[in-house]
Amino acid sequence: PDDRALERLRKGIALDGDRTAPATVDLYKVIEGPRGSDSILSMVIYEGRNRQIRRMCEAVGHPVSRLKRVRIGPIQDDHIRPGEFRDLSDKEVAALRREGTRPAPVVKSAAARRIEAATRSTSAVARSTSHPARGTSHVARKHVAPRTSNVPSPRPAGSTRTARPATRAPRRPSGPRWRG
Repeated sequence: PDDRALERLRKGIALDGDRTAPATVDLYKVIEGPRGSDSILSMVIYEGRNRQIRRMCEAVGHPVSRLKRVRIGPIQDDHIRPGEFRDLSDKEVAALRREGTRPAPVVKSAAARRIEAATRSTSAVARSTSHPARGTSHVARKHVAPRTSNVPSPRPAGSTRTARPATRAPRRPSGPRWRG
């Protein structure tokens, strides 16, 4: 793939109407052969959509002929063959939990980037003027302390219910309704 295709993969590709999160993509090796050249890419993705790497590469015009997963999050095991599995150690489970609490990269659409740029430019203009924005007040808000009066609370200590006795609404008759 050329630099433009690699950059598109890095920024995220639109799949099924949604943009993928940015990916880390590096051109690892180019192999020249009798049928042309093949490229080996190293890709790190931050979500796991169905056939995501294959679909991303096809979207930039480079179908995948062979795909090898070398790790999942912080877990790497070169000794597991396709179709095999093993239990995770406590250390690996803890590493996955830590990895899962990191925020995912934010994907912004072109429209969101335009709005953000427009907001930045207008806020810079607003700050440069000597007049405050409409509706702003120079009156400082006063912090109100929690109520600590001598009036007894209507609730018993430690209770979330009021001291009033519970009353029930009259019961409605049960059974099928008569329609006439």
